[in-house]
Formats: sequence, C-alpha cells, structure tokens
Amino acid sequence: MSTFDDDKKKKNPFDENMDDIFKKMFDNLIKDDKFQDEISKVMDEMSKMYGDGDSKKPFFKGFKVGMNPDGSPHIEEFSPPKKKVKPANFAVQRKPCTDVIESEQDIAVTLEIPGVSRDQIDVRITEKKMTVRVNDASQPYTKVVEFSSRVDPEKTTATYKNGILDVVVLKKESGKEKDGFQVNIE
Repeated sequence: MSTFDDDKKKKNPFDENMDDIFKKMFDNLIKDDKFQDEISKVMDEMSKMYGDGDSKKPFFKGFKVGMNPDGSPHIEEFSPPKKKVKPANFAVQRKPCTDVIESEQDIAVTLEIPGVSRDQIDVRITEKKMTVRVNDASQPYTKVVEFSSRVDPEKTTATYKNGILDVVVLKKESGKEKDGFQVNIE
C-alpha cells in the first residue's frame, strides 16, 4: 500500500461522533424547561410584532435579494398583509413582490397582488418604465418598474390569475419616444 492510500484511510475523529454530540446537545435543550419557556416568549413577541398576536397561528416575514438593472443589489421585505385597520388620515401604499426577467426580445415582470380583482388593477407603460396601481381603498398597491432597455408599450400582454400579475413587454429597437400606454389585462 502506498502512502497515498494510507491518507485516504485516515478519518476525522469528529466524523464518527458528530451525530451523537448533536443528539445529546439537542436532547438536553428539549428537556430543559427554561429553554422551552424562552422559545415560547420569543414566539409570543414575534407574533405580536409580525403576526396578529396569536402565537399559535403561523406567520411569515422575510426578504428577497435581487439585482437592479444597473447591477446594484436590491433588498425587498415581504410579509403577509396586516389586519385591515388603518389610521384615519393616511393611506398605506404596499409594494408587491416583483420579479423582472429580461431576455433578448422582451422583459417579463411578475407581481404578487393578492386579494384584488382584475378590474381594480391599472397598468401603464412608457418606453422606460411600468407603473402598476391597485384602485382599492382597503388594499392600495403601487409599484414602478424601471426598464433597462426601451420597450414598445403597444406590444404588451398582461394576465392576472390567482393573485399573480404577469406582464410581458417587447423590447424596442429605436425610434421616437411615445406617451404612456394603458395595458388591458386578460
């Protein structure tokens, strides 16, 4: 046997025992009443901050990291809509989670806009940007998407199904810039 073969047989001393070490550690944590009490307190606090105050109901909060057309990072938070209680004098505008996928021929934009009807969504496109607004006082959404390439607003298709708005707009070669164009949603 060569020295190289001997090296293959040498094992990390932790490889065999790591499962046992972690099992003992987590078994001890689960049995510890103080640990369970602390976890319950943390869950209650998180539920008050991000949920509806009931720690038994599921909730979620997170973020999505993407890239802007100029290559800079873009961080977008998301969470479920809170209760429909708003202060009397100010309207909260929500920005839907958005994905923008650009190919050689077109730009596809997907927005999550749950809880509204297709008729409440207004999509307006210019050669440089798209603006989406929801005309619903209880769920006002607004999103502006700037395009990295010029597009042809008149060659746009949009569909809305199960709370997802998909918009595909063809890129434009060159020419004179036109005013905005309202898009019909299917």
